[in-house]
Amino acid sequence: MKRFFLVSILALISFSGINAQIVKSKVIDGGGSGPFKALVVSEQTLPEFTVYRPERLLEAAGADGILPVIIFGNGGCVNTSVGHERFLNDLASYGYVIVAIGPFQAGSDSRTIPESRVSTESYLMHKGLDWICNQARDEKSEYFGSVNVNQVASMGMSCGGAQAMYLSSDPRVKTLVMLNSGMGTVTMANASRVNVLAVHSPTVYITGGEEDIAYKNAEADYELIDDVPVAWVNLPVGHGGTYADEFGGEFSRMTRTWLDYVFKGHNEGERVFKDLDLTGFDGWTAQSKNFEGRLVPRANRDATMEAYRALRPTPDKWAKPTGPYKVVMEVDETCPDHTIYRPEDLSKFSAKNPLPIIVMSGPGCDYDGDSYRPFWTEVASYGYVIVASGLPVKEGLRAAMGFNKVSSYEAALDWAAKENARKDSKYYGKLAPDNCAAMGQSCGGFLTASYMSDPRMKCLMFWNAGGTPTGEDAAQPSMPVAFFSADNDMALAGATASYNAVTAVPAFFGRCDIPGDAHGGTFREVNGGPYGKAAVAWLNWHLKGQTKYAKNFRPGKAGLFKDARWLETQSKNIK
Repeated sequence: MKRFFLVSILALISFSGINAQIVKSKVIDGGGSGPFKALVVSEQTLPEFTVYRPERLLEAAGADGILPVIIFGNGGCVNTSVGHERFLNDLASYGYVIVAIGPFQAGSDSRTIPESRVSTESYLMHKGLDWICNQARDEKSEYFGSVNVNQVASMGMSCGGAQAMYLSSDPRVKTLVMLNSGMGTVTMANASRVNVLAVHSPTVYITGGEEDIAYKNAEADYELIDDVPVAWVNLPVGHGGTYADEFGGEFSRMTRTWLDYVFKGHNEGERVFKDLDLTGFDGWTAQSKNFEGRLVPRANRDATMEAYRALRPTPDKWAKPTGPYKVVMEVDETCPDHTIYRPEDLSKFSAKNPLPIIVMSGPGCDYDGDSYRPFWTEVASYGYVIVASGLPVKEGLRAAMGFNKVSSYEAALDWAAKENARKDSKYYGKLAPDNCAAMGQSCGGFLTASYMSDPRMKCLMFWNAGGTPTGEDAAQPSMPVAFFSADNDMALAGATASYNAVTAVPAFFGRCDIPGDAHGGTFREVNGGPYGKAAVAWLNWHLKGQTKYAKNFRPGKAGLFKDARWLETQSKNIK
């Protein structure tokens, strides 16, 4: 196979780095008002900063999606975040990881600014961001698989807002939050009006009314920004905000509403910042502009996060397949480290009607054989054997992250060939080891891309992932390939670029409306949701030759893609 590049936002590349290690910690306000108890920590490899985070990172990431990151600059640009710790701690309790300038200050709920405080340089904002990005990519770090460095907020209060403005030009920053701050005509902390003109992501100014000394500067900035969504909200409490109140007070709630809107698609943020409906936000005023176009945050619109989670049924409701075969999920000692989904009655299959083989890794290349059970069950009910990498995981626990490799897929394919040939196997003569498909979600896209020219594969499917070859020396895939991604997914750009790179084989691209955890897809919805229907149609066409399903992938919205959740479909080389 020729060398190729993988196009994906999720570059899970192993590299050397220094592991995170907590040396000090404390709990503030009982861990915050959010669903995840927060912890304030000092990391051994980041002594100049304080990290505010959910205590159980994996649990929070598993429940609410991989955690967005906030890089924070303090009021006065000082080297301590203690004056904002109740505010930052509360944000962390709602599923955010915050890297704040200034070393950890011990003491329970202490808001005493140390006499040793000094002004800090703005470059520290980049240092904090680089550190968390390195941790996110280091398989030995606690932050690996827990934080989403494609969802970064640059945030700061007063002079720290100027530091946030300075960082905002970094392409990794996806939103700017200016607290009691604004540049106006001032040059401060290496930022000025020039940086305001260069703002490239949705931005919010949260100020303390006309008595706030930053009010006029925020007003000037708001008027100056004309090409990105920008909102400006005010609560008449002055320049000090409500940061010292329990849970950070009203400023915490308003800031969280913006972050949840931008990063998690919550409806409330669209109501407040786009529709300017301040119901429940007594005393606040708001204005906004430029809330049209591709940069506008997308709310769930017709579903709250709670409603979306309800689409992920409890285990006793997972198996409602629409196919003709009843499905069993099993662990077979002949296929260690995998979970198998197959039709229960194997007597219906023979060498004349063998079962095609599908290999797939679930989320994050995790060692998890049942996370996508609704999806795998739905596909298997149409007469397929799914060999999912990893074993079932006990409810409430998280699988080992990044465990699955290409060797996991190879082991599954070897198993199918051996069992089909072994005379005392229940699968003897009933499998089709040369009629296979590889699938991968997110990290699994990297594994799937290794089969671009494998003759056993009759098609490939990438879910919330890129994976086609690019570059002058790259080989094209030798079989049909499909890319499916969420509208607000971190991997959307990679999936789109991957689709665009294909020239020689049939290719399809679908963009789906997935509220809440967009990157998690619809695998956990009943029967795998829209992803389940799409997979069945693509596989029935390419592995079973049922050409009636081809209409679903031709140009235009046909067949099952009339489903309103499919916002866009594209195809090439499909007749």
